[in-house]
Formats: sequence, C-alpha cells, structure tokens
Amino acid sequence: AMYLQINPRFDFRTGPFGFGIQVPLNLQVHPWDDEGKKKYGKQLVRGEDWDEVGDYLKLLRYIQYGEKRDFIYARLGELSGKLGHGTIVRGYSNTIDINTHRVGFAFDLNTDLGGFESMFSDLVSIMGGGIDSQLIAARGFVKPVGFWAPESALNIFSLGLSVATDLNAPFSVDADGDEEVDVDAEGEIAVAETKGVTIIGLDIEAEVLNNDIIEMIPYIDLNFVSGAGYGLHIGLDTKFKLPIGIPFQIPILLEYRHFASNYIPMYFDTFYEIERFSLAGQSVMPKGRYLLSEDSPLNDGEGINGVYGELGFDFMG
Repeated sequence: AMYLQINPRFDFRTGPFGFGIQVPLNLQVHPWDDEGKKKYGKQLVRGEDWDEVGDYLKLLRYIQYGEKRDFIYARLGELSGKLGHGTIVRGYSNTIDINTHRVGFAFDLNTDLGGFESMFSDLVSIMGGGIDSQLIAARGFVKPVGFWAPESALNIFSLGLSVATDLNAPFSVDADGDEEVDVDAEGEIAVAETKGVTIIGLDIEAEVLNNDIIEMIPYIDLNFVSGAGYGLHIGLDTKFKLPIGIPFQIPILLEYRHFASNYIPMYFDTFYEIERFSLAGQSVMPKGRYLLSEDSPLNDGEGINGVYGELGFDFMG
C-alpha cells in the first residue's frame, strides 16, 4: 500500500520548561490491496502504527528544561543536537526512522569550574537487543582558572575530553553478493555481526564573547576513531543575535581541517541511524561510512586538508 504521512507538531515554552507534541498519521492513498481489489475508505490510518499501548507515547515528542550552556539542561524524547563543538556528534537525530519511536535522553551541567554533557540515543534499547543504535556520548570539561579565580576575566578557557560510542554498530550484513542487503521477516536489515565503534576527542576552547548580541568561541579538537584514523579541527563558532524584537540568530562556523584518510568528521550526524549500516562493507554500500583499515589498499595514508564552513538562520528557535 502507498501512504501519505502528515505530522502536525506543536511546541510550548514557559520559562526554562518546554515540551513538544505531535500527531504522526500515515494515511493510505493507494486504493488497491495486494490482490488488486479496490478498498476505498478502508484502513485510512495505518493500523500497525497504533496497535500497542507504547505507540501512543510518540504523541509526546520531548520534554525539556533549560538550553545548551545553561547551568542545567535536560531533554527527554526526541533528540537533535551536538556534543561539544560538534566534530564528533553534530545534528544527531534519534528519530530519523519514522517507523520507530525512541526515547532519548540528554543532560548537561555547566559551572564556573567545569561540567559535562551527555547523550543517550534510546533509554529503552540502550542495553537491549535488536539492530537499533545504542549510542552513548559524553564530554567532560574543566575551567582551570576557575579553581583559583572563578570571577576572573580569564576564566573563559576550557579543556575537554569526549567519548562517543555506538555499542551496537553493524559490522557485517547477510548479503548475497548481488549488492543488495538482505532483510528479515519484519523488513529490517539482517545484521550478521555488530561491534562497538568508539571515537575519543580532546579539545580546548575559549569563550571570548557571550552577550546579548554575539557569541564567539574559538576551539581546537583532536579526535581518534577506534580502528581508524585521527582528525584535527581548528574552528571558530560564532552566533549573531539580532535585536529585532523576536528571537533571530545567525550561526556561523568556520574550520580548518586536517584528516587522516580513514577518518570521518561528525561521524554521529543527522542520518547516522540510516547510514550506520554501510559500515558493514564497501561491496554493499560503497559510498557509505566505511572506515578503512590501516592495511587497506584504498588508504593512501596522505590524509586531506581543507576548510569547512556553515551559515545558518535560527528564527524563533
């Protein structure tokens, strides 16, 4: 059958508290069943989306307290964000698959002495079975000057350590050599073997400006992928806040990058939940996020250098 998805969404904020609700509906628009018989008016809404009590939990998209870089930030449900400067986890979404409802969790703490950030892709399956990701990411940081002069203007420097891992990353799939991935009875990719993929990063930053008009943070990140290469990011993260009566921001990011040839930046990104299956091998998905081993003939060892930039607009959140 063919379906049209309609998903009205609403967000509500009052002070530091906020929540979002949605009504995801898959409406059948194909008038024939598998035998070619017409069935106008039958099963307008896809029944399998609402046949379990847990399916109704997806009406609540998220519950949130605070914002990133506040003293306390917490979010339960739908996740879309980054860790640190976003060189390892950036724009990650745990709900990219419209057929799967996941309850993620993020919690941050920021003080004059340091703090931490954390992210979990799904509290239900984080230690369970299945093929869904089990992403755990955390970054701890300290402000050295804050230990003896927390009110000093020099208390803008931070030293950080990040660790992000998918405990359930697909390593091989049941393929028949025909460049097609096998699927099981439920239509999911048949994963033959899983292994953990871990990225560790060291960083330093300086919060040069943070006022009602502009935020500016230069930083250096050095990341290492388990079983693969390293990446160096030297960047400037800037956000302009235009005083026009409504929240309107222009985020700008510029980076110089030096990567080993078997390193992938922003590995846990928006489409990771889909692209993670291409880690299983180049013969299946040659353009995916396959990490070359040190002895691979495709790993020339020279690495690459370049400049990366982003320009965005944030209108009323």
